[in-house]
Amino acid sequence: MTTRHTITHADELYAGNAYLQGTDASGTTVGSPDGRRGIKMPHIYVREYGAVKAADNDGIIDDNVCCLAGDASTNLLVKTAYATGALVTTVNGGTVILDVPRNITFQSAKNDAAVKLYVVGKDEYGQTMAETITGPNNTTVAGVKAFKSIHDLQISAQTVSKINVGVRNVLGLPYHLSSKGKFLGFYVNGSVISSATDMQNITTGLALACDSGTTERALDVRGTVELKAGAGTTFDASNVFTAVMVVDHSTRDKAYGVPQATAIT
Repeated sequence: MTTRHTITHADELYAGNAYLQGTDASGTTVGSPDGRRGIKMPHIYVREYGAVKAADNDGIIDDNVCCLAGDASTNLLVKTAYATGALVTTVNGGTVILDVPRNITFQSAKNDAAVKLYVVGKDEYGQTMAETITGPNNTTVAGVKAFKSIHDLQISAQTVSKINVGVRNVLGLPYHLSSKGKFLGFYVNGSVISSATDMQNITTGLALACDSGTTERALDVRGTVELKAGAGTTFDASNVFTAVMVVDHSTRDKAYGVPQATAIT
């Protein structure tokens, strides 16, 4: 049995005997805060994603039939004609449980830019979340939010073409990333992936100032990192992925981001 204990509820922790304090150009005292000794201890979190499955553009809806006007406002996951992708756990009353929190893709061979895909599911903490993805024009478009599971998938109107819905390799971060400077690295089998080689894109979490205005069209509340296929980044059981970041644990929102948008508006 795993045992747990919270050692403190303090916003900041300090350790050691180090001390340095002076005054800046304006005469304000700077340095060791409150005259205390010790160095502020950072809260560094290691997220082990393990093996990550490859992107799958038809993992949820697999190019079966054109969605009809009568399918709007209907959960496509409960219809056997649509929810036939490899990621769907069951067909009737279907649920999509993803290996890691990741974003959703919407693909069409024709111009379906007038159609919106409505996605409702849950994040890795079991919180309901929703996203609206504007349709593609003979291409694949991707959402920006990281879902751990999907429970309701709808279209706003009839599609022109047969469509695919799946996932991409944009992975959700476990805590709110307020700045890219707090992201310390992404690793494959213990070796760091360099963003300089264009193998990852880091997106910070939704600004905390958006607390009262989170919508289903906004960024992921905690932030994401995108993995791009390259040397040493094959997405299969042979590679395990790990992210390292600094976490601010002082408030609920600073740690987990603002509350998720829960409804399509």
